Amino acid sequence: MGRPIKKRFFSGGADVSVTAGESVGTVTVLNSGTFYSSSATSKVVFSNPDLPTGSLATGYILVNGAGNITNFVVVSTGSGYTADPGIAIVGGTGTGATFSVSLAGGISNTGKIATSAFLPLPKGTAANVSTILKQESSHRYLVQNSDGDGQCKLVAVSTASLAAGQMNIVALDSAGNSYYVTKLTSRKAQVTPFTSGQFSTNQLVSWNTVTAVANVSVKVNTN
Repeated sequence: MGRPIKKRFFSGGADVSVTAGESVGTVTVLNSGTFYSSSATSKVVFSNPDLPTGSLATGYILVNGAGNITNFVVVSTGSGYTADPGIAIVGGTGTGATFSVSLAGGISNTGKIATSAFLPLPKGTAANVSTILKQESSHRYLVQNSDGDGQCKLVAVSTASLAAGQMNIVALDSAGNSYYVTKLTSRKAQVTPFTSGQFSTNQLVSWNTVTAVANVSVKVNTN
């Protein structure tokens, strides 16, 4: 894999110029899961902060009578996070719950690389608008959507044609022609045109999320 993409292009990535990192702002329940019990409310565990000087965030879940998680309460926001912390619910019989973390300091999914993904089976039910959590390689990513999270591979097909375990990222050239991105590093994108454009199939070009330069670079779509 080439040089990895900066975390600021992924869901919840903090501005690493903030040397103290960030604290947890809010946690949103994406999938309420099933068969959770009140005994699990004291078993929520955040992953450790990215910076050694940080402190661990804490919180708990609220569960309804049907065993679904209805809310996530942050007790201590912690500190020292430079990317979304993971969340685990330890103990009990509940399964399927997923969460989205927003770090403090105005960090959100705005300006992050946009993607659609069909999660691997058995989690995936259809292709959905997704967020990228982590880069696994130049063409494979850990993504999250309403079905949960899973690792998917970049392919050059439309959202309607995505199969389980596949995802797409779209880019535009300066003339507005569309491309599928099949590999992505910090500096180069391998692109395949929808029909035609300034670049040929599997050509490596420069990319950014602001503007495309004719015959030089593409603009990758963002949220």
